[in-house]
Amino acid sequence: MASRSILFAALLFFVVESRRASGSCVNMSLFSTQLDLMLAEYDRAELPPGPIHVKAALDVHHATIDDTTATVRLLAAMHLSWEDKRLSWNATTWGCHNSMTSSEKLWLPDVNALNAVTSGNAAGVGLRARLSSDGRVSWVLRFDLTSPLSLQLDAWPRDVQHAVFKFGSRHHGAAYNLSVEDLTHDLTVFESGTWELTEVTSSESVWRGGDVLGWTVSLRRRAAAHALAGGSVLAAAGSAAEWSAWAAAAQLLDRLLLAAVLFALFVLVCMFASA
Repeated sequence: MASRSILFAALLFFVVESRRASGSCVNMSLFSTQLDLMLAEYDRAELPPGPIHVKAALDVHHATIDDTTATVRLLAAMHLSWEDKRLSWNATTWGCHNSMTSSEKLWLPDVNALNAVTSGNAAGVGLRARLSSDGRVSWVLRFDLTSPLSLQLDAWPRDVQHAVFKFGSRHHGAAYNLSVEDLTHDLTVFESGTWELTEVTSSESVWRGGDVLGWTVSLRRRAAAHALAGGSVLAAAGSAAEWSAWAAAAQLLDRLLLAAVLFALFVLVCMFASA
């Protein structure tokens, strides 16, 4: 009997500690009430107290180049995190370490793409944010971006193209600092078609008093696909005029050859006539 009690106590301790480690709530009903009360007094229009440091990590899901329009398309998720002490609580008293809530209830950094066109709805709308008891907030922005690209075709059909996507606040001198954070998990990239994603690098800069983050996406043309993309590459490079010039030169060459053949026949006829 004693061994069963010890086994049950050990199992109970394991379950409780596992729930705490995973961020599960002991009493979800009590925690939901406490969280609702905290958010009722929260003003999303006000900035979080103290210096605001927003960290950003870009998770690239797919990237490809359209040779016919000389544009690059990027599908990516940007993971943002910052600290807002107004959203902290006592995890022991509330019985919960983490929670998900609507991002529309919170102050959010206005991070946007600065040099690309966003397709579809505004990124991040309707997505939930993750709250931690220490006041950390995590939120994900999803981007579908299209940007013009100056194609470098010197090494075609084994060329590598580089596209830079810049992000920051559209309000110069934003009230928060923005910095790059490395991803803590492997990239999940969907690849298909002519282009292969080879590398993603990040950079930080300042423009008009505001922090600007840049990610350079490197794409390599697949050798097996260059034959199918040949016509598109020539069109994107503005080579239609070049092909017209080549066609005119070829037509002129044909005429010269025809004239040479006719002249040779004329000479032969004259030689036979004089004989």
